[in-house]
Amino acid sequence: MALVAVFWLVGLACLIAALAGTGVIKIGTVEIPAFSTRLARSGAVAVGVIALLLGWVVFVRQSDTGSITSPVSTKSTLQGASVTTNGTIAGTSEASESTPANDPVQVLWHGTIGLTEGSGVDIGTPSPMVEQPGYMDSSLYVYQGLIYSAINNGLSAWTGSGTPGAEDCVNLLRTHSVGTLEPKAGLQFCAHGDQYPRVAYLKVTSYDVATSTANIDVTLWDLQFS
Repeated sequence: MALVAVFWLVGLACLIAALAGTGVIKIGTVEIPAFSTRLARSGAVAVGVIALLLGWVVFVRQSDTGSITSPVSTKSTLQGASVTTNGTIAGTSEASESTPANDPVQVLWHGTIGLTEGSGVDIGTPSPMVEQPGYMDSSLYVYQGLIYSAINNGLSAWTGSGTPGAEDCVNLLRTHSVGTLEPKAGLQFCAHGDQYPRVAYLKVTSYDVATSTANIDVTLWDLQFS
């Protein structure tokens, strides 16, 4: 904003000096000398107008570049594109190579979450939220070396070939649901939310036994379990 102020001050000073005629204008203790000829006054007007316009252009550009902010919260919906740990989450609503292919059901969200001891994730929302210990909205969470379903038997391990689709997960949850699973790299499983029982496919990409930290790839569908 300092550059804007300079342009505007120069512009105003030139216009005031041009309008002063042959006299001297005093603003407080500051004296603005006048221009004695018409040509000089015309030039001052032109310089003043140009300076004011340049100041306006700089002001608009600085306002545009400073208008975007990024919220940060321990419980929030996040859209990013980085690998996450320590109870954070990142992802996009677009499918990637690991998203189940040729599935007719719309994918609401796909990304990677990082769960630590006691933290969980709410897969009922369109953008899953990682929640620290103490929050009550988690659909599943990591505790004492296991992945727990926060609802009655809301997990099902996928042992078939390839990657399951939305309907595969629904059928699996109806017939082979459990309350806990042992996290290990490569584990594939299906889950659903509680209040909003959307269906999701999850794959543990890594698991640190010492810290109970699991990085999990998540695909959330626009399909509710019933």
